[in-house]
Amino acid sequence: PEAWDNYLKARFLLNRSNDINRFDMSREGLMSSLKYYELAIAEDSSFAEAYAGLANAWYTLSAWGFYRPYRDGIEKAVKNFTKALELDPDCAEARSLKGTWLAYPECKFEESKSELETAIDLNPSYATAHQAYAQVLMITGPIELARKHVDIAVELEPYFWLVHILSAWIYYFEEEYEKGIEACMAARDLNPDFIDNNWLFVLHYTRLGEGEKAAMALRDAFEKYPSLGHLGDEVMNAYYKSGIERSEEHTSELQSPNTI
Repeated sequence: PEAWDNYLKARFLLNRSNDINRFDMSREGLMSSLKYYELAIAEDSSFAEAYAGLANAWYTLSAWGFYRPYRDGIEKAVKNFTKALELDPDCAEARSLKGTWLAYPECKFEESKSELETAIDLNPSYATAHQAYAQVLMITGPIELARKHVDIAVELEPYFWLVHILSAWIYYFEEEYEKGIEACMAARDLNPDFIDNNWLFVLHYTRLGEGEKAAMALRDAFEKYPSLGHLGDEVMNAYYKSGIERSEEHTSELQSPNTI
């Protein structure tokens, strides 16, 4: 009972490290979860899920840049998901983490896919495994299978902005640019400050021939960097000088004292 209680506290803190829309990740929440995973393992050294959760916390800390050196945190994750799989080869969370690690940083994509497929077979409702599998498939193909799994991830976790970002990338490679814009908008509604989304808007609008909207998205991207904010005006200056025809409805929005 003590092991289970500490495990639940650890899961609570791990999940609490995300806000309601998983807008961001809290280093404090992740670090606090480590203590309770370790207490759970101290009470029951055969508790596979506790090792998997500890691996998850270490991997996330390293992936988000909260723990240095990066490789040290990753090695701690590997040690713990390996132990989890020794105790329980059917632990879906540990399988998913191993598959993610094989892709990033190991770049062993075929082995990664095999592990992630196993994780999904073990727990078809585990959104994180579908997300990771879709991300690997976006690199290796087939893109149709990547679409299938990202759609499942979006259905399972519709308020996580990152799966909408991944969906937008996959739409880009599918050349479904209108749908890609819709995915970008969904991600922006959930997390307006994630800079990668601005670049995705630029890519999709460019492919659609929407030069005006692409320029505005590029301007907005630069303005999110304090040291590069002045480049927003330069982007619009370049747009004006390009001779590309623009609609009147956006003309007043695009103009500023520094660009006229």
